[in-house]
Amino acid sequence: MLMEKLLQEEYGLSKQEMKIHQVDVCEEKKLVEVQILVKEYLPKETLLQMKELMKEVLSTYLEIEIKEIKNHCAEDFLEKKAKKFISLTSSFLEETKTVVSLRAEKCENGYKITYYLEEKFVSYYETAIKKQLEEYLYRCFLEDIEIVVDIIKQVDSLEVSERVVFETKTGIDVTNVTKYIGEKVELMPAFIVNVDREALVAIICGKVVSHKEIKIKNPKEGKCDHFYAMTIEDVTGSITCKIFPSKANDKKARELDGADVLVMGSSKMNLYSKEFEITAKRISLCEIPKDVEAPKNSKTANLNYDFVVPESLEIFKQQNVFEEEQEIKKAFMGKRIVCFDLETTGLSDKLDAIIEIGAVEIVDGRIVSKFSSFINPRRMISAKITEITGITNEDVANAPYIEDVFPDFYKYAENSIL
Repeated sequence: MLMEKLLQEEYGLSKQEMKIHQVDVCEEKKLVEVQILVKEYLPKETLLQMKELMKEVLSTYLEIEIKEIKNHCAEDFLEKKAKKFISLTSSFLEETKTVVSLRAEKCENGYKITYYLEEKFVSYYETAIKKQLEEYLYRCFLEDIEIVVDIIKQVDSLEVSERVVFETKTGIDVTNVTKYIGEKVELMPAFIVNVDREALVAIICGKVVSHKEIKIKNPKEGKCDHFYAMTIEDVTGSITCKIFPSKANDKKARELDGADVLVMGSSKMNLYSKEFEITAKRISLCEIPKDVEAPKNSKTANLNYDFVVPESLEIFKQQNVFEEEQEIKKAFMGKRIVCFDLETTGLSDKLDAIIEIGAVEIVDGRIVSKFSSFINPRRMISAKITEITGITNEDVANAPYIEDVFPDFYKYAENSIL
């Protein structure tokens, strides 16, 4: 990123001391929020100078706000982040189970992650995961991270404790898949309702029920002056899919209305429509069985807790959640209820983030466990929020991120009344 390089050079910072982690634009508030990873918090004067330099270089009328995230990197934390990434991007493998293992270790010049893969999965890793994983880790950590693959001949050669098993999500068994735009999509698609909403690799199939051409105001030289926005629908729902065609593929992209397609791309939220969409990288034509049924349970929880483990409260004497001597009301019997509370950096659903989640599990009117964790919001907590919540920047500096905590919370709250 040119802006990142400019800031590093201007203020004598290396990429191990400062990186731009994320940039969010909010037109409503006329604000650009720039999140930066730092080894140590920068002086306020430096942040103000950075802010003015960004505004000058970008020539924008929008206000610029810089939020610092103090970086934390250790072998166990790095392993958890890498495992979580692989579990999200490997959920479309056709095999019922995929066994991979990884190990992170500190080296002289940073860290090294070694993936242990069966040979049949190496091609998938190289084509669908490697580049995105490198970019993901580069943006998450200040350290230099080397990624290597070690091929294992048999799963049995790994110690049981080293194995990480990722279950494949329920998918749609399409037939007669033919290459159309880009390489042929060889992997099983997920139901649209099950697609991870911020996935670097998302694979879906369905019928193109709407198709329109949208003009690009300032197209790059040699590129098409338009893109296509399609609505793809399956038995669980629909999603917008964008295609930015090359001139060679433009005619093909124009003729997809009404077709059954298999799409591989990345999913993310559109900052303007506030809806999730997929940007297509590959599109294949296919046949979708007419008897496909929506899965009864479209979302499944993790098999194990990865970052936050609930704490049992059975050691406490407790009659019920109200008064010790009061008889438990019949309405609570036979029910599992999870009550939860969140603390955030503010009230904006676009610019603020969660900094703590707390929950209790109530069974038959009695509290039996609790779930609690600080969450790294990737931004500074203001003095006012610290005054209200009692949570400081130091409390969340080494805490897991929201994408790490929520799968654990989903498991904790599964099949309960919220």
